[in-house]
Amino acid sequence: MSDEIKNADEPQPQDPMIDALLHERQGYVQRGLKDRVAQIDEQIVLRGGEPPKQAKSATGRNQQTRD
Repeated sequence: MSDEIKNADEPQPQDPMIDALLHERQGYVQRGLKDRVAQIDEQIVLRGGEPPKQAKSATGRNQQTRD
């Protein structure tokens, strides 16, 4: 069995760049910047990752928390 064949159910180590993009993406989602989210998703895919499937709120509005 090749080392390249991996079980899809097992968590895979992630590229630090993809981690950074996911963090950046989260901020854009919170601020409702859909075009920037799409750009980040494109970069994640180009680096071999899979962007998270974003669940939309029932109201369609952004939910922000303030301290």
